[in-house]
Formats: sequence, C-alpha cells, structure tokens
Amino acid sequence: MKQYTQEEDFCTEKSETWSELEQIARKGACKMLEQALELEVEEYIQAHTPDRTSLGKRTVVFPR
Repeated sequence: MKQYTQEEDFCTEKSETWSELEQIARKGACKMLEQALELEVEEYIQAHTPDRTSLGKRTVVFPR
C-alpha cells in the first residue's frame, strides 16, 4: 500500500525514482522467494523419497 506525504507533492522526481526502486526491489524479492521455495521443495522431496506407506507405496512421487 502506498502512503502519500506532502513531500511527494513537491518532489515528483524523487517519487518516480522511488517507484522504479520499489519495482526493482519487488522483482528481486520475488526471485529470492521463488528460489527459496524451489529449494525447500527439493529438500522435502529428497528427505521423503525413501518413505513408504503401509502398503509399500512411496509417499512422495516425482511428477512426470
């Protein structure tokens, strides 16, 4: 959510610059989150691949 201050009314260049910086920061944050989730899923799969149900079926199956 964007908050407006009186300073933004008088300094449009700063507002535009911050907008660009916010976009760069958000893209970077999204990329880091994506990488962290991929790593977490990979670690989960590796940790649970040997697990089997009482019927001998794998609890984690790799998608094809």
